[in-house]
This record gives sequence, structure tokens and C-alpha cells, in this order.
Amino acid sequence: MIKKLWHDGNDRLLVSAFNGGMRVFDERQGRFSDLYMNHPASGQPLSVYDFAKEGDRGIWLTDPDAELMYKDASTGRVETVRLTDAQGNAVRIHIETLFHDERGDLWLVGHDGAYVVDPATRRILKRHYIAEAPYSVNNLCSYCVTSDSDIWFGTRGGGVNLLRRNGSYVNFRDRNGEGLEGKTVFGILEDTPSKDVWFSTNDGLYYYDHTDGVIRKSQIDIPNRCGAYYVRACYKTSKGEMLFGGTDGFILFTPGKIKYNDQKPKVYFTDLLINSRPAVPGAKNSPLEKAISTLSYRGGEGDVIELSHRQSNFEIRFSANSYLNAEKNQYAYRLLGHSERWSLLPQGQKAVQFFNLPAGNYVFEVKAANNDGLWGDEVSALGFRVHPSPFLSRWAYLVYAALLSAVAYFIWRYFTNKKIFEQRLELERIKEQNMKQLTQARINFFTNISHDLKTPLTLVVDPLKQLKEHLPANAPSNAYVHLIEKNVGRIQRMISQLLQFREIESQKITLNRQPGDLIRFIDSIFSLFEFYANKKGIETGFNSQYESFYTKFDHDVIEKIFTNLFSNAIKYASENGYVGVRIYPARQDQRPESAPPAAGTEYIAFTVTNTGAEIPDDKKEAIFESFNHLSDRRPQFESSSGLGLAIVKELVGNLNGTITLRSGNSKVAFTVVLPFTLNAEKTDSAAESYEYTVSEIDNLLTESDVMAPNDRHDRKACNIVVIEDDPNLRSYLEQRLSKHYNVYTAANGSEGIAKAERICPQIVITDLMMPEADGFEVCRSLRSNIKTSHIPVIMLSALGKNTENKIKALECGANVFIDKPFDMDFLLKQVANLIRSQQELKERYSKKYIAEPSKITISSMDEELLKKAMNYIERNMDNSDYNVDSFVSDMSIGRTLLYQKINDITGMSIKEFIMDVRLKRSAQLLRESDLTISEISVLTGFANPKYFSICFKRHFELTPSEFKKKS
Repeated sequence: MIKKLWHDGNDRLLVSAFNGGMRVFDERQGRFSDLYMNHPASGQPLSVYDFAKEGDRGIWLTDPDAELMYKDASTGRVETVRLTDAQGNAVRIHIETLFHDERGDLWLVGHDGAYVVDPATRRILKRHYIAEAPYSVNNLCSYCVTSDSDIWFGTRGGGVNLLRRNGSYVNFRDRNGEGLEGKTVFGILEDTPSKDVWFSTNDGLYYYDHTDGVIRKSQIDIPNRCGAYYVRACYKTSKGEMLFGGTDGFILFTPGKIKYNDQKPKVYFTDLLINSRPAVPGAKNSPLEKAISTLSYRGGEGDVIELSHRQSNFEIRFSANSYLNAEKNQYAYRLLGHSERWSLLPQGQKAVQFFNLPAGNYVFEVKAANNDGLWGDEVSALGFRVHPSPFLSRWAYLVYAALLSAVAYFIWRYFTNKKIFEQRLELERIKEQNMKQLTQARINFFTNISHDLKTPLTLVVDPLKQLKEHLPANAPSNAYVHLIEKNVGRIQRMISQLLQFREIESQKITLNRQPGDLIRFIDSIFSLFEFYANKKGIETGFNSQYESFYTKFDHDVIEKIFTNLFSNAIKYASENGYVGVRIYPARQDQRPESAPPAAGTEYIAFTVTNTGAEIPDDKKEAIFESFNHLSDRRPQFESSSGLGLAIVKELVGNLNGTITLRSGNSKVAFTVVLPFTLNAEKTDSAAESYEYTVSEIDNLLTESDVMAPNDRHDRKACNIVVIEDDPNLRSYLEQRLSKHYNVYTAANGSEGIAKAERICPQIVITDLMMPEADGFEVCRSLRSNIKTSHIPVIMLSALGKNTENKIKALECGANVFIDKPFDMDFLLKQVANLIRSQQELKERYSKKYIAEPSKITISSMDEELLKKAMNYIERNMDNSDYNVDSFVSDMSIGRTLLYQKINDITGMSIKEFIMDVRLKRSAQLLRESDLTISEISVLTGFANPKYFSICFKRHFELTPSEFKKKS
């Protein structure tokens, strides 16, 4: 493969080849001779890409893949050249080509710049290299020394570099900032007359116009005419012709003889395609009303093509009026509203496509250049308006804005509510902490008080025993002594429970585990309760899946846990109900999750079930709290001090167990799950005393032994209903009140309301906190019923001096509010005063209504009843046939109920009430009018004047005539 041809001017042509060394052709002899350019080591012919003679002394040989070689003409030997820098260090250079300058220095053009070498010393004098530039900018492959002594260097992919004679070395850009960046420059030649520099590149022929100072692409280059250009395959003849060689031949031209096309082209629009379909003017869904070639747009005015959101994909086709080598015409376009930058289309392309253009206004501009690259001055334009999708219209954005605002609002609301919720949680936490502190302070206070109470209680108990021993067995006072003794015992028990709870809660309790049979021990405790259960008619049952379970456990703690559970179950079991105990291995879901069981540990579940009032779900946790009242209305399952279950929960917690509550179908079940370690040694402990259990059973028996009134009294004039859930207090009130009144008792609010409606007593005495209906509901129910609305109510409360409860009781209709504990004589006096006030009220109402029947003030349900009665009597005042039946019919109330109400308020029967109204009206007429006695008798419903006179005298102890004279 031939790499270089060079004529030496002496009729000789030197030829270098790839792997072929060099040969010389003698033109006179017409034959080739070998120059023997062989490698000194292998003796093989060298690959000589370029060469340069060093006078008559030798010749330089280059190979980019090998070192620089030199053949000495005097010796005929080929040697490897060692190049050194200024410090004497060897430098390896990949050399593409080389040449001598006018001073005789040797220039080596390589892959990392251009080197100037002293041929004699072979030392590098200078290196031309562009720092901080890509590798391709310094990868040189061709050169050209111009007539101005400037040197142009072609690069592989870095464009062209220029070394000016003043020494500046740059990657060249013309005055427009354009260069040949990214292109490989294979050959460089200068047109001497014009000083234009021509470049063969991988993108065709370019030339630097020396006059205009710009780089242009030559249009004489026809693609594929000579194939791809070859490196350094260029030559300028003596006639100024230029040759650029390629893989398929060469191109030959004279720059000065090239003719250029001076016509500036204009662009015309030829077609419009929408979604790859031609837009036909006037067709359905076509945006064109006339041919696109007739449309124009300039300066914001002209034809605008309206496109829907479904027509945002379109293609614009155009053509220019330059027909000389039209395939070389080139177009540039831009779409204003989308981009201000001009985009250049490849030669021959006459269409532009746009896809998915956003809604908006656009102006498409296009201009053309002819085959010689001369651009036209006129720019052709088309106006477009792409309408938005309904989902992107202004109304849609308003909807989106509204939705976004709503989402933002809900997000804001969510985080605000979350913050409020967190604040509330924090407040609840603080409140709970304060409540715990308050409860702890209260327990501490009660504990201290309990200690202080033990001494005075001792001084009460012992003198009481002495008094009981000195009293005769049949003395009436024994009942009071027994009552005092029983309630002192209750106080002592509550104090003991409080101290136990305090000890457990403060974790001062120490477990004393002793071996024993757990199942037998619990069965023994439960069997002690059977006597009390049988007394109440309660059926019992004990069911265990274990015959025995020997382990070590604290007998005292287990006794307290199950004694309280059994006591609670039997106490609140319904009459003739059921209490059962079931023992079985705990299921996995019943076991505590806090800690895994130790090896050899077994969880056992104990379920205590009783029939009775259900416990609501929202009260299940609160029932285990100490001193907790679930509501102002005390349910049937909550009538004790509130410490028993609290003690159970604390003790179960100390044993690393759990306690749960289930309630439904008129049943209540407590399940205790405790861990125990199986003891292989079957040993019974001597720690079984059952003192706590026996004490609890004695207390239950004492509480169930309610004192019954011994005295039998005669029937009294007034009836009283006492509503009290505590059986001892209820019995005591009945005993004291029955000396003066007929007493009827009720154990809860609902029963009390029913008895009051049935008996219609003169007084109702009610407790505030009771099962089923509290004192407030009792008052509201009595006041809202016409049959009982007139009955005075005395309310008793153990909630202390709570002003709110007093106000609420008075608002509900209570007449008197008394705090517990109270003086019995004070209560008796209040009852007597209320009964006397009722009697006085009857007289006052009687006088008031009869004296001035039409001038009354209504302020209560009873007065409303009287007003209604007075209206009917006055309306029929002159009707002598108006009698009791007519009056009952008008009042629309049962005869018996109406009689009772009139009698309770006025102390008269219905007939007497009507008669008194008529007589007092006649007395009024006798005193205030000039009517005769006969006329007045007719006006007041008396048909017979004589009968009128008799009735009048019987009532006023004066005849009508005497009354008129006296008045």
C-alpha cells in the first residue's frame, strides 16, 4: 500500500509503502530500484508512512506505530532515532508526518502535539500543545504551511489548529465562532492567489475564506464521488489545481474557477400533515379553510391555523425556488413560542415534524440556502394556535385549583387536628398523671387517717362490748348497740383493706412462696363461701382440669386474690343465680406478652363466673381502679368501697399475671392467668390458715343480717316512702320514722318511683346515688307526673358538701338536700315541717282561690291544674246543672286522681270545691254590686234562692241579707 509519493526534482520519484520500505523510480531509465529501508534488528522492510530528506546526508522515516527511523546515506544503515528533551531524557513520540522549516529544523507532527527537533543533536527544541483541551485537539495527522508562514494542523476529531507566525497556537474558530470541531481533517491545501485554505474532512470539503474570515462548506463536493477522504492524500499542482484523494479516487478542481449560485432562495409551504394524514382544505375536522401555500403570517398578523388538542402532532412540508442542484438546498427553522434558536436541517430535507405540542400560540419560521450555501433574506412564516385539552382548559385549572385547595385544606386540617389531638393526648397524659398523683395523695391521706382512726375505734369497740354485757337481753336498746357494733366492724374492715392496698401498691409486699397443692387450696377457699351462697339460694360449681398441682406459691396472696373474687361474685350474683369456678391451662393468647415464660413454667387460668347485672364495655377498665365510682348513678355491681378488685389487680400484677373481665348474657366472668413452676415434690404446707377468707365471709354474713324494726305501731295519718340502697341505713330510717308515719321502703330508684306513684305519700326521702335510677331521676320523674308532682322530696347524699349536686337537686325538684352523715332528729324535724307546710299550703290555696278565683298567678303544675279547674267553674258559674260529673269530664282526668289532687291541694272534695267557688263568688257580688239576692243566686248557679240562703249561712254563718248589710 503506497503511503507517499515525492518528486526530488532530479527526474526521480520516491515512493514509500506499508511494510514495503522505499523505492525510487528513475524517469530517464524507466525502472524502480530498492532503497533497502529495512529494520536494523529484523531485516524486514519498514512501514514508511512519511519521509523527509536531510540534504544528502540521509533520510528520516516515520511510522505512527513505531519509533522514528533514520537512514545514513554515507553508511547505508538504518537506525532508530533517540529523541531527548532539554534535560536529556528520552522522549517517545507517535509521529504521523514530518517536514523541515526554513531554518532547517525538523518538525514532527504526532498524536500529542507538534515537536521542533534539532536534526544534528536530535534534541527537542520546542513543543506546540494546547493545554486543558480534549485529546483529539492535540492528536495531529496533517499540516499545511501557508504563504504567510502560518501552519495549519489537521486533527483526528478535534477540527483544525492554527500556529501563527507570532507563536500563538489555538484550536481555530472563525469570526462567527464557528470551527471544524468534531471533525477529522485529513488534508490541508492553500489557494495561493486568494489565500483561502481548503480542508478535506470526514464531512466533506470545507474552506476558510480569507477575505470574509469565515469557514464555509464547499458545494463542489458530491457525496460518494471519491469515497471517504484519505489522510494526507492531497496535492496542489503548479497550475493551482487542487487534488484530494479518497478511497474511490480523487477530486480535482481549481478554486479560482469555481462559479457560485447568487440567487437567494425563498421558501414556499407545500403541505400540512396532521397525525400523519394530509390536511385537506374544507374537509371535516380539517383546520385549513384554504390551501396552505396561500397562507402567510408576519408581524403578529395573518392567517392562524387553529388546532385542537388532538391535532398537536403535525408535519409541515415546504420547498425553495432554487433549482440548481436543488438536492443541496438547505433549510433552517424555528418555532417561536417553543424555541428562539434556529435549527439547521440536513441537505435535502424539506419537512419538519412536531409532536405533542403544548397548548399555546406558535409561529413557525423557515428560511433556505441554495446549493452554494447562500441564505435567502426572506423568512416564510405560519401561525398556529393549539387549543388545550378540556382537562387543561382554564375551567379545568379552576377545578384543579379548587381540588388542590381542598386537598391542601384537608391536609392542613389533618395536621391541625393531629396537632390538636397530640395536644389533647398530652393534656390527657398530664391529667392522668395529676389524677394518679391526686389518687396517691388521697391514698396517703386515707392511710394516715386510717392509722389515726385505729386508736379511737379501739376506744369505741371495747366500751361498746362493756355496754352490751351490762344491758338486759330483752332491752330495746340492744338493737341500737348491735347496729353500732356492726358498722364499727365495717369501718375496721375498710381501714384494713386500705392499709393492705397501700402496702401492695407501694410494692412493699414480699412474697413468701411455700410448697403446696394449688388446686386443693383454691377449692378449700371456695367451699367456705358455699354456706353464704346457699343462704342466698345461689348454685355453685367448681370445675378443674387439674386433679392437683403441686407448686410453690404465696398462700396469703393467693388467698386474698381468690377470696376477693369469690366474695365479689357471690355478693353481686342474682337471687337463685349461679357462681362457678373453672381452672384450666391458659391458652397462648391469654398469656402475657411482656416476657417469655421461663423453663418449667406453666400458665394456669382461673375463671370466676356469676350471673347478675352486666358491666358495660366502657366501665370494664375503671372497675379495677381504687375508690372509683363508675358514674353518679351507682349500678348494682358497684356498692362496696372499691378496694377489693383493686387489691386483686395489684396482687396479680405482682405475680406477673393478668386479669381480664368479660360480661354478656347477664353474666360476669373474671379470668386470672398466673405463672407457676411445677414442683415434683408433693408436699403440703402448714401456711394454710384461711383467716382472711373467714373474715370476709363473716363480714358478708354481718352485712346480710339487716336489722328489722321490732316495734309495731298503729296506722298513722301520713305516708312516707324511703328510697335507700344501703340495707342497714334503710332499716334504721324505717325504724325511726315508723313511730310517727307509715313508712314504705325501696332499695333502688326505679322501685321507689313505682311505690310513690302507687301510694301517693306525703313525703319521699331518697338517696342520691342508687342503682337503676339515681336521686335526680327520682325527682324528675315525680315532678313530671301529675299524680306525684305535689309530693315534697328530701334528698340524702354521701358525696360531701358538693354545691353543684345541691343546685342540681333543687333544679330537679327536691325540697330539702341533706348531707350524710346527718342528725336523725334534724331529718324528723324536716319531715314534720314539710307536712305542716303542706297543710298550710292547702289552707292558703283554698282561701286564695276561693276568695279571688280569677286573680291567681300560675307557677307550678299544681297551680296550672287549679287554674284550669277555676276556669271551667267560672265558665259555668250560672249553670245550675254543672255538677261533679261535668267538672270531671271537662278536666279530662280520672275521677279518683282528680279527687285526690283537689283534696291534697285544697283539703276539699270536688263537690265542696265547686260549692265554695260559687258561694265566694256570690259573696263578692253581694259586696260589690247592687243586684238582688235572687239575681245573685241565679248568677252563681243556685236555682232555688232559699237553698242558696241556707248554703250561704252554713258557710259564712250569716244570711245573705245580714252579709250585705255588714259589708
